[in-house]
Amino acid sequence: MRRSLALLLMLLLPLPGFALNGGLGEPPVDVDRRTPMATAAGFLDAAHARDAARAPHYLSLSHLPPEQQAEEGLRLARRLVFVMDRMLWLDYSNISQKPEGDPADPVYDSLGQIPLPRGAVDIRLQRMARPEGAVWVFSEDTVRAIDTLFAVYGSPVLEKLPPLLFVRPVWVLELWQWLGLGVLLVAAWLAGRLVEAVALRVGSRATGITQSG
Repeated sequence: MRRSLALLLMLLLPLPGFALNGGLGEPPVDVDRRTPMATAAGFLDAAHARDAARAPHYLSLSHLPPEQQAEEGLRLARRLVFVMDRMLWLDYSNISQKPEGDPADPVYDSLGQIPLPRGAVDIRLQRMARPEGAVWVFSEDTVRAIDTLFAVYGSPVLEKLPPLLFVRPVWVLELWQWLGLGVLLVAAWLAGRLVEAVALRVGSRATGITQSG
C-alpha cells in the first residue's frame, strides 16, 4: 500500500529539474489539457489542422531532446491522428471530463487499443504535474509507439500532402478524401461510358452482319 502511494505521488508531484515538454515553451492559451476529454478533443482539432503551435503540447515529449520537441512533436502528432482516424473509434462517453480523471486510475485514461502483428498498443492519456496544475497528455509509451503504428497503418505519400488537404469541410471526411472520392466517381463514370460505347459498337457491327447475311 505504501509503495503504491509513493509511486502515485511521484507521478503526480513535480520533480526538481523536470519540465514537461521544456523545448516547446509555454502552450498557447487555447490549449486546454485540464481533463482527458479536453486533451482528446483538443489534440484531434489541432492535429487535423496541422497546427504546429498547439498539436505538440498534447504529447509527452520530455524523452526527446528539447531542441527536437517542436519539429518531432508536430510530425508525431500528424502520424498519430492519421492512425487514430483509421483504427480507433473514440467513445466520448467513456472519456473522463473531470480533472482528476477516473477515480479507479487517477494517472492514466485509456482511449482504446490499436492492434499490431505482435500484440496491441494502448492509446493512453497520462496525468502530468505542472506548477500551475496537473494536465493530461498522450503518455510517453503511446508517443514512443507512434512510428511503429504508422509503419503498419500509415502512408508516406499522404504524409507529404499540404495541411490544406487535411481540413474537414463537410462531415467526417478530410478534403483529400473528398477529392479522392471525386476522382473515383469520375473514373467510374468514364469507365461506364467506355463500356457503353464498346457495347454499342459491338452491337452495331453484329446488327450489320446479321442484315448483310
